[in-house]
Amino acid sequence: MKEWLEWSSGQFNQIDPSNTTTEQPLVNMDFPTYNYDVIDGVTYQIDVTQPNKYDTKGNVVNPSANRIKNLQYDSKPIDLKQKFVVATNNYRASSSKLANPDGKRIIMAAPDENRQVIIDYIRDNGTINPSADGNWTFTPVDAKLNVTFTSSPDAKNLVASSKNMKYIGAAEDGFAKYGLDLSVSTGSTAPVTTPETKPETPTKPSVPSTPAKPSQPTKPAPAPETSSKVYVIKKGDTLYRIGIKFGVDWKSIAHLNGITNVYRLQIGQKIMIP
Repeated sequence: MKEWLEWSSGQFNQIDPSNTTTEQPLVNMDFPTYNYDVIDGVTYQIDVTQPNKYDTKGNVVNPSANRIKNLQYDSKPIDLKQKFVVATNNYRASSSKLANPDGKRIIMAAPDENRQVIIDYIRDNGTINPSADGNWTFTPVDAKLNVTFTSSPDAKNLVASSKNMKYIGAAEDGFAKYGLDLSVSTGSTAPVTTPETKPETPTKPSVPSTPAKPSQPTKPAPAPETSSKVYVIKKGDTLYRIGIKFGVDWKSIAHLNGITNVYRLQIGQKIMIP
């Protein structure tokens, strides 16, 4: 967990705490932004005065570097040998030597795309109120530094009420420049306490069956049905969700119906449930 976050923190340049005059850009433009991960469920701080431990490809360049500070789970320092289950996408799980060092740590691979999971969640809940839970922050620096970053001009109104950010002015290519005061510790991004209650693991629903007819005095009870059930694909369905609904492995459904591309299900399509 810590090494994954150490690699991700390469998104930020090293800041010199003794340089109180020269402008120091915060964002490392050589680090692909799509490789920057925030891992929710833990709390931590990033010390940008430390050098990067890894380069952009995940190779160790500064073995003694320690950017990730105060890493906690459930409000307690984590055991570096503790194992965590992390939900991510197949790109990160299969391409990152930090997320999956030996390539053998995937415990479940669902066919659902991340965006489809979010779409289904919004559809099921109707109204959602997403917000950042502030599970990480920068480690405060005991000096007033000239740290800057660029973002959309529309962020000007947002930083107006910020304790540690300010609008500086227009930047190139339609962006705007902002300043970040690392000496200010913001309460909104301080480590947060994880709720003590843990979500219950959903149980698989049992396979629905047709109620047996009452036995007649002179007739034996009817034998249980062994034939497959026919299901009609509805909007938003995936094999994984259908499998959960009927308590069947989605791969078994795909095999029974000769489905080779799980992303091309058609509304109204009839499939057999084993």
